[in-house]
Amino acid sequence: MTKPSDWKPDTDSAIRALIKNTIGSAGDIPPDQLPHHVRKAVIDQIGNRPDLDQIVADILKEETSRG
Repeated sequence: MTKPSDWKPDTDSAIRALIKNTIGSAGDIPPDQLPHHVRKAVIDQIGNRPDLDQIVADILKEETSRG
């Protein structure tokens, strides 16, 4: 018999990875429209989390600061 696991998925890291991949595959969408398109693309995957807009904004900021 297996022991119960205390493991829990790192949901925030998974969401961030999903958003980064979505941004990377967005193509030639103007930067001011990216948050809307990314939100629409991931909302079905993760549900309507109130902090989703902030996560997208943070990731876009990180990606643009890398140059």
